[in-house]
Amino acid sequence: MASQFVRDALTLHELGVLSKQSGKFQTLLASVAAKQHEKVLTVRPLCPTRWTIRSSAISKAVQQYESITEALEEMSANIGNVGSRASGLLTNLGKGSTFLGLLIALEIAEHLENLNRALQRRETTAIGTLQAVASVIEYLMTMRSDSAFSSVFSKAEKAQEDMDLDFIAAPRKRRPPRRYSGPAEPYQTDGVMEFYK
Repeated sequence: MASQFVRDALTLHELGVLSKQSGKFQTLLASVAAKQHEKVLTVRPLCPTRWTIRSSAISKAVQQYESITEALEEMSANIGNVGSRASGLLTNLGKGSTFLGLLIALEIAEHLENLNRALQRRETTAIGTLQAVASVIEYLMTMRSDSAFSSVFSKAEKAQEDMDLDFIAAPRKRRPPRRYSGPAEPYQTDGVMEFYK
């Protein structure tokens, strides 16, 4: 996948696969989550075809993120395939940028799923479809504003501090080869928030 940011956020699918395949991990996650939450939510893989259930999977992971990382930390101490998979997932989910990616995906997925449901209703009309699409486009355009992104970014920074995740950092700046950039100076973002926006 071209974007490491998106790829790390989609680690959630691998977490769901691990949870589905390992009863030990399910039990461990349930015991850790029961200490921190009233209701324990199950983690499931992202369905490749049914887009209308993705936001609930992302939402469950965001709500129990700290419990998930604690369970993965305990599971990574095990020897074998499950332990190594848990260790790799913990590395990705321990990044603040991964949590930011999940928050962004959740913001977008909820509205796209509502649009998908609206389009699949029996009583949907052509005019209603156009209005639904227009409202989602308008929402996505407002999400591109500085204030909307700043709000999501500040939530991710607060969670990063609360859950002791790695700092949200932009990747190392690389200078492209001259054959691509020519004599001009390559574009560099001003800060971390600008890079992810």
